[in-house]
Amino acid sequence: MKKAWFFGDSFIHGTGCRDKIDDKNKIVSQIVSEKLNLEEINLSCMGYSNENIIFSIITNLENIEKGDYVFMFDTYSVRSPFVRDTLSFYKGWPSGSYFPMPNEEWDSFHSARTDLTNNLLNYYQTIFNHFNSHLNKLGVNSFYYPSENNFWHKHKFELQPQSEGGHWSFKGHQQVASFILNSILKSKII
Repeated sequence: MKKAWFFGDSFIHGTGCRDKIDDKNKIVSQIVSEKLNLEEINLSCMGYSNENIIFSIITNLENIEKGDYVFMFDTYSVRSPFVRDTLSFYKGWPSGSYFPMPNEEWDSFHSARTDLTNNLLNYYQTIFNHFNSHLNKLGVNSFYYPSENNFWHKHKFELQPQSEGGHWSFKGHQQVASFILNSILKSKII
């Protein structure tokens, strides 16, 4: 059975909905995989940076086969695999994919990245676009959905209340899945 690979951050992971999934309520990776009759492989994680997402793609390239589908979603360009050592959200990430640092050092590092937001945005979008192009040349059905520049916000997909994390609601996941499936139809890959 061909696979549907999902790489991204907490939105694609299904944060806020993942623990409430049932027969009626599903997250975007499940909906898209079922509609395409593919095995779902969702390797997204809460808090992932673009470096983490790229790391995940690279370390799984040998498992992605011709005819599989790959869905890449980037995240905010100022995020990084360098994390505050006082937080724990990264503890479930693969070994070697994050680097805890003291708060003071992290604050300085993050501030420097924030000053380079637009440069980093262009840098990561270039990488993801090249990944996408190369995978398609190899016969993989690859799609890249950039998150910054208000790409997702302009579509007004329904979100959970901020008190619950502010990620996509189940309705939002359905809306995003429809958007993705329509983008596949437009590319005439199905």
